[in-house]
Amino acid sequence: MNGELQVEGAAPLLDTNSLAGLPSGMRLVGGESTWDQALIIQPHTSPSNTRKGLAVLHLLGLEPLGEDESEPELLDDGSVRMWLVPMAPEDPFAIDKDMESIA
Repeated sequence: MNGELQVEGAAPLLDTNSLAGLPSGMRLVGGESTWDQALIIQPHTSPSNTRKGLAVLHLLGLEPLGEDESEPELLDDGSVRMWLVPMAPEDPFAIDKDMESIA
């Protein structure tokens, strides 16, 4: 299974190997078109790495749903799935023309 966690109905959103700053043991999955993103946290991921991963998501404009909306889910392999939502009401996946010129 080449180290990738397969989540039912979810395709990898970003290649976490190329996403500098997302600690090992964490994977972002989902689909941009359906806005169903989730963070998968492997067992034994330290609390400090979890905080670092959440900080990276914040920079990407994503945050976990509040516990009143959806609690983290324990998956069969012991991983935890946290559903994510965009922090801003606009599409977080739309490419900003200013950002395009900077890159």
